[in-house]
Amino acid sequence: MLKRILSSVFGTTADERKIGATIAFLLVVVALVSSIAVSMIFQAQINAELEGALARGLNDHSGTIRWELEDAARRASDEMNKRPHFRFLMRRAADGSASPDLLRQIEAVAENIVATGRISAIALYGSGGQVIAAGGGLAEKPRLALNVRVPEHARLLWQDGYLLNIAVPVMDAGRRLGTALMDIPLPRLGALFKNHSMLGKGNNMFVCGLDAGGALKCFPSRHGHNGSGMAGGVDGKPAAMADALAGRSGRRATTDAQGRQIVEAYGPIGETGLGMVMTIDAGEWSRPVRADLLRVAPLFALLILVALVLLRWRVGPLVRSVVASRARVRAVVDNAAEAIITIDARGTVQSFNPAACTIFGYSTDEVIGRNVKMLMPEPYRSGHDGYIARFLETGRGAIIGRGTREVQGQYKGGRVFPLELAVSETVLNGERVFIGMARDVSERKLAEENTARLTAILEATTDLVCIWDTRGEAIYLNAAARSLRGAERETDLGGNSIGECYPPWASRIMLGQALSTAASGEVWRGETEFLGHCGKAVPVSQVVMAHKSGGEVRMYSSVMRDISDRKRTEEELRQHNAELNQANQKLQETQSQLLQSEKMASIGQLAAGVAHEINNPIGYVHSNLGTLEKYLQDMLEVLDGYEAAEEAIVDNEILSRVRATKEKADLSYLREDLAALMKESKEGITRVKKIVQDLKDFSHVDAGEEWLTADLHQGLDSTLNIVWNEVKYKAEVRKEYGEIPGVECLPSQINQVFMNLLVNAAHAIEERGVITIRTGQEGDMVWVEIADTGKGIGIDNLKRIFDPFFTTKPVGKGTGLGLSLSYSIVQKHHGQIEVKSEEGLGTTFTVWLPVIQPVPQQANG
Repeated sequence: MLKRILSSVFGTTADERKIGATIAFLLVVVALVSSIAVSMIFQAQINAELEGALARGLNDHSGTIRWELEDAARRASDEMNKRPHFRFLMRRAADGSASPDLLRQIEAVAENIVATGRISAIALYGSGGQVIAAGGGLAEKPRLALNVRVPEHARLLWQDGYLLNIAVPVMDAGRRLGTALMDIPLPRLGALFKNHSMLGKGNNMFVCGLDAGGALKCFPSRHGHNGSGMAGGVDGKPAAMADALAGRSGRRATTDAQGRQIVEAYGPIGETGLGMVMTIDAGEWSRPVRADLLRVAPLFALLILVALVLLRWRVGPLVRSVVASRARVRAVVDNAAEAIITIDARGTVQSFNPAACTIFGYSTDEVIGRNVKMLMPEPYRSGHDGYIARFLETGRGAIIGRGTREVQGQYKGGRVFPLELAVSETVLNGERVFIGMARDVSERKLAEENTARLTAILEATTDLVCIWDTRGEAIYLNAAARSLRGAERETDLGGNSIGECYPPWASRIMLGQALSTAASGEVWRGETEFLGHCGKAVPVSQVVMAHKSGGEVRMYSSVMRDISDRKRTEEELRQHNAELNQANQKLQETQSQLLQSEKMASIGQLAAGVAHEINNPIGYVHSNLGTLEKYLQDMLEVLDGYEAAEEAIVDNEILSRVRATKEKADLSYLREDLAALMKESKEGITRVKKIVQDLKDFSHVDAGEEWLTADLHQGLDSTLNIVWNEVKYKAEVRKEYGEIPGVECLPSQINQVFMNLLVNAAHAIEERGVITIRTGQEGDMVWVEIADTGKGIGIDNLKRIFDPFFTTKPVGKGTGLGLSLSYSIVQKHHGQIEVKSEEGLGTTFTVWLPVIQPVPQQANG
């Protein structure tokens, strides 16, 4: 076929064919050389483009890693520094009071920190290095662990994902309370490696560092864990990674350890002490290009066109892959919640992502190419250029490479707002580039200000405000509550649970009724008591509410008002009412005593009047009985005369009538019975006279209310005679009188005392008993004792027998004033009345009276 083509083109002779063959050979050589030259040119262009893409990818990925590490360190610091209650617990542990309850509380805090999901594990160490609490499980044997310099005290771990293991000191007022060792998941870093596929199958990304022994250790990549995809170097360390760890950046085409042609970019990851290398297998693109060029070499005429088309066809996917990789990086940047801004060494903005447009109010076109200080208020704006110049000269600055700082930004309209800003530096295409990541914290600051204002209000109020967690532990006490509880600072909340802040009865109400009512969505109101630090209970009016999140109760708040003054006023009113009731009772008692006294006086006057009126008829009845007795004797003498003359009657008829009349009248019985009747009548009249005299002696109306020297024995006898009808059916009265002098007294009132005691003694005897009356003298005091063998008085009633209106008698049989009146009369006489009683054996009352009253008395006593 070739011979016929050459023959048709160059001729048929041998010379022509030879020349034609030579020309064809030359054309083939030229085509091959041209193809090789074109291939080399395209290869150089491809390498340049790939190197640029690698450098940009390296810069973007390095910035992402630095941001991830710094953000993880900030989260760890926030967890430790924004929990005052946790620092309070750690301070107690550092002070040597690590009780089991305290350790459980610290353990609960550690578990709560892990439960947020921002930290996968935590271990808390005391100031002495001992483990006091843990949450989650720290990575004990990670597949790889490397120390990093930024952040400090941290290690980057690989254990089925990337973790930042960081040790954060727990500080309080400059004092180190302990250390928190945390594992923080780095999801962005894991996603970066997992999704990395920039330029074909042969590309790779390596992040390595040196372990404590100086050996190179690399984190997992797409093709292994030992960095075998990088070019070799000195001492077994890849040259590119050695340069990156030494702080140098660059890119180059070289050969890896397997002899493959690769393009690699390298550089340090900020000041972390880690290096990054990104590689692309150059042969993956050049190999198909060379093969295609060899296949089209015989076709010189179409060589250039086919080569261009082929290169375009084969390089196109690679270019598109690079563009896609850049698009993925751009998507991450564009969809980031933080503003991402890059500037050059002159401060000119090179990139401005959508989040930055939202935060600052400018469009990308309004900012790109202009100085970044347009986004800053004064005085940052005026000093920015000088700050950049000093940093470029000295490498020292307050913001660049210093982690997250809070600064101020300026919105397009001039509004100034707070920002959290982190700025890092990198080298791109030989130029120093600064990457800033900013977050608008206006809402957070506003919330903090609102919280501060609310806290100021709560701290200033005189009401007690307490916030409790779901276990009843105090989360917050305002100044009034802390002062009452003896807590000096907001964080001094230990020992302030509901069970410790309320007395037992009130804590039962709080933990039961109050919290359950609040948890149901209602507001509980009631009155309880709140305990001060000295255990003093303060009465409070209280309102309890529940605070929910996601349908679950997160905490409870209670607002209490001290109602001590109100309670004191109520108690004073109660006391005043009691005093008024007591005064009213005393008034009623006095009134009753006055009524009783008036009644007794009236009875005495009535008795005296009756006695006076009875004395006259009794006198002439007694006199008439004497006369009648004499007349009867005279008549009986006449009858005796008639009986003597009876024998002289001779007329039988008359004698019979006389004797019949005598028999009918039973004259002999009349003689005997008349004597008995007269005797009994005289004795009755004498008895009536004695009763009338005793009644006059008892009432002493003739003497009025004058203090007299009275014979108490006479008073006892006259009183006993008055009440004899109450006594004679119930008891035998025994008198054991001693030798006593006359006593200065109000006789009628003393007789009233004797009457009350004798009547009570008779009533105390249920069937038949003995009442014994004894008298005697001791010194200048005379005593009268009235004892009975009745049922006695119970010990509970014995203390109340002298109270007005108190009585043990059935309803209708006693007023309860007898003993009270007797007690008052004896007190009035400067004496005293004693009682001894034993149930079932009887009661003894003893009245002590002075012989002479200690002070002169008025006529009315």
